[in-house]
Amino acid sequence: MVVACVVEFGSNPSGSGAQTPSASAGVVVFFTVQIESSLIQIPAVCFFPAVWCAAGDVYNIPALMSVNGFEQGEEGGPAKCDGQYHSDSLLLVAMTSAWYGPGFRCGKVISIKSAGGVTVQAMVVDECDTDNGCGITEISTSAAVWRAFGIDTSVGEVPVTWSDVSN
Repeated sequence: MVVACVVEFGSNPSGSGAQTPSASAGVVVFFTVQIESSLIQIPAVCFFPAVWCAAGDVYNIPALMSVNGFEQGEEGGPAKCDGQYHSDSLLLVAMTSAWYGPGFRCGKVISIKSAGGVTVQAMVVDECDTDNGCGITEISTSAAVWRAFGIDTSVGEVPVTWSDVSN
């Protein structure tokens, strides 16, 4: 019986200690398991992007931010979280498949921080499906998020970090 999932970040295999948005950066996940009357922590090694198990408790994850249209007639279909289309004037985000997981972040707010230190909060409404071309460290946001950062959407992708916002 799994009773907890705690994420602790490993260092970059290059030895620099810096975390980079790549599949090679490690995350150590400890599952606390109850066996009879004892609680035992078992480390389970998983790739960096697989952080959906700790939805609500993840901070400063490096990512690449791209722009996405959430309105009907734009790329993709309705948002996976609620089956609806949403206005691109709202602060919205689609998470890459590994971070989206089975929808644990649907309707939750994440904080996105630019390389320049500006922070914007956006609501998770969709999955950025890696089976359909989304990168494994990609968050795809509405044009409103880009405007809030003061970044032109024609840039394509920009490095950011994201964190869960505690409720």
